Amino acid sequence: MKNLILIRHAKSDWSDWNTSLGFVSDVERPLSKRGQDACRKISQLLFARQLKVDLVEYSNAKRATDTFNLIKGSLLFSNCKENSELYTFSSTSLMRIIANTPNEINDFLLIGHNPAIEDLVDFLVSEKHNLKDLKKLHLKYPTGAIAFIELNIFQWRDLQEKCGRLVEFVRPKDIRM
Repeated sequence: MKNLILIRHAKSDWSDWNTSLGFVSDVERPLSKRGQDACRKISQLLFARQLKVDLVEYSNAKRATDTFNLIKGSLLFSNCKENSELYTFSSTSLMRIIANTPNEINDFLLIGHNPAIEDLVDFLVSEKHNLKDLKKLHLKYPTGAIAFIELNIFQWRDLQEKCGRLVEFVRPKDIRM
């Protein structure tokens, strides 16, 4: 059994998108105040659960890196790394990354982007379980939202359609401080 936790980066700031010096590239967009507030809520949730993971990987986009930096003190992890391949909007690319994860990793937390994150959850999760959270997820996978998925596999390379069960889907607005 493997566990995958997927976090969509927190809300980014678009205010400097078009500056007097030109456009800020998409990869350079930082978190907004709302995104920073969401990270505080996420941190509180992770700390309260004493979440432990073997590996955290996060996109090299500033908003994903900022999300990780603001929550990392609230979880226990053995290893972490920035992964430029996670700056993708393709669930197929995410699948490839996850399928190549070393098998000694059992609990994997990934911080990335939509629509890749949402599409990956749709691909992996069987609709037989947790209909309430699935309904929330299908309405919208907002920034800062977290999907906790239990995968019925023993090796990451065995990842396949509907091999997972959505344990929980949490949006920042669901977290009470």
